[in-house]
Amino acid sequence: LYDIYHMQIMEGNVLETLQKYHQFIGYIHVANVPFRCEPWTGELDYKFILKELSKVFSGFVGFEFFVKEKCFSYEKLFQWIQSLNL
Repeated sequence: LYDIYHMQIMEGNVLETLQKYHQFIGYIHVANVPFRCEPWTGELDYKFILKELSKVFSGFVGFEFFVKEKCFSYEKLFQWIQSLNL
């Protein structure tokens, strides 16, 4: 398990770490920093991270975050995931 939220808080350089150790990771948790919120908010560019990660990682990615946006919907989350074109 690789929790991007916690790794960013503790160490940073999540993309570098993911690319280096991807063969040892079977599952990834996604939440943005600093408020453990939707992946399209916060300081991490998840579109870039997940596109780069898709080049070397074939495991599971789970979204585990608190809803920050009042207009949040699962439809919006699915549309965001589809916009990644992975």
